[in-house]
Amino acid sequence: MSLQEAHAAMRAREPLPAALAARQDTALTRFLAAGFPSLSDEDWRYTNLRPFKDAALVAANAGSHYADSIELGGWRIDADPARLELPAELPQGVTAISLRQAIERDHPLLARLGTVSPGAAGRMGDLNAAFAGDALLIGVADGARIDQPLIIDWQLSAESDALVSPRLLLVAGARSEVTLVERRVGRGSFCNAVTEVIAEDGAQVRYVEVSRERAQSHTVARIDIDVARDARFDAFSLALGGTLTRNDVHVRLAEPGASVALHGTFVAGPGSHIDNHTTIDHVSPDTHSVENYRGIIGRAGHGVFNGKVIVRKDAQRITSAQSNDNLLLDDSAEIDTKPELQIYADDVRCSHGATIGRLDEQALFYLRSRGLDPSTAQRLLLDAFAAATLGALAPNLREVLVATLTAFLSDQLSENLT
Repeated sequence: MSLQEAHAAMRAREPLPAALAARQDTALTRFLAAGFPSLSDEDWRYTNLRPFKDAALVAANAGSHYADSIELGGWRIDADPARLELPAELPQGVTAISLRQAIERDHPLLARLGTVSPGAAGRMGDLNAAFAGDALLIGVADGARIDQPLIIDWQLSAESDALVSPRLLLVAGARSEVTLVERRVGRGSFCNAVTEVIAEDGAQVRYVEVSRERAQSHTVARIDIDVARDARFDAFSLALGGTLTRNDVHVRLAEPGASVALHGTFVAGPGSHIDNHTTIDHVSPDTHSVENYRGIIGRAGHGVFNGKVIVRKDAQRITSAQSNDNLLLDDSAEIDTKPELQIYADDVRCSHGATIGRLDEQALFYLRSRGLDPSTAQRLLLDAFAAATLGALAPNLREVLVATLTAFLSDQLSENLT
């Protein structure tokens, strides 16, 4: 089934509001004209989507509920990308509405959808817009402090030919504080996700993305962030396993005082491919960024990190620090790392660097000398290395994510730790 046929079949199953149908049709036309990215595109040279060009994909919803969730207090939704059903109660200061409802009511959040770096999401963003049967739009009121995290558990299909298209918008009002947790558990489908975040003046946004992929799962995820005056965006990404995972993060530091911190840990188990592409754009002076990604690559695994920092001509007095550290657990493991700086201003302080290596033999010897067996000693070092990027999270959230991470290392990489 071609994408045109899949789109027609989706439309035949459930007619859409006219505005949503028109939005889908326009996006589909753009995508069909451009097609999937290819290896000749510089940003996609390490990640091959060509197999999906002729794949018989079908638009699908979750199909069945996936109950394994992040066990945290707070507002939580099991979100079906094709048809959202929102809980009746919301935290004070939070508005949440589906795209379909927003269209029916001409809700103000609708006008903000697609405005973060419009068009920048490119071909995969168009594919998402063409097949997203719904979307989740969240607004946080000016000055609101949301103590508990907002947890979005996307419910993905287990069918190998399913194309699922999660779409999320978060608008954090001026001087608000909020933590958003977005989780996807790949069960075998092709997930193409798009998230937009707008942090208005003085807002403090913490964003946590957890991608826990099973074998044969494919995920392409894009997040675009716009950070206004004196606002801060802190992101924590945990990408574990899967056949193919591609994470794109694009941050625009739009006004003075804006700052961002990107932290990520990715673990490519045997046979998996994880590609992290980040861009931080210092548009305005007096903006600041920090980035730290860590990768663990197992037997026959492949990791990619491409971190780009752009300092515009008028963006004076900025600071930026970027690092990418990687561990290879086997001779067949592979990592491609490419930190980039594009500086067009002269009053800046910027640094970047990358390391690739094996577990520290001296540290292993020390732990062995204290009575630990080789496997336990190696596991302790791996756990500490991988969990370092999660240190700034709230204790309860950090505890849950560290447990998720260590369990994955134990289950998936044990064959490398001998």
